[in-house]
Amino acid sequence: MFNDTSLKALKDSQDPAGFVKPLYDSYCFSRIPGSIEGLLLGSGGSRGLPDDVFGGSEHCTRVVVFVMDGFGWSLFQECLELSPFLKKL
Repeated sequence: MFNDTSLKALKDSQDPAGFVKPLYDSYCFSRIPGSIEGLLLGSGGSRGLPDDVFGGSEHCTRVVVFVMDGFGWSLFQECLELSPFLKKL
């Protein structure tokens, strides 16, 4: 499942030279801790990722986080068809 809203926001944040500006106020890596807090405690508010990232998930009792820092989107797309793990993820 791909979040089309986040992909559009990312595309819109590109400047003419192709540099992608961080989306600090929405779909930014730095907002993951606030999202985890929100999923576990039912709070987190404006510090977390937008609600559409989680497909309408409510409060959770357990959260599993996989961090693939440095594993860029283009590499993910290249490896997706070759990796059963990435397909399942």
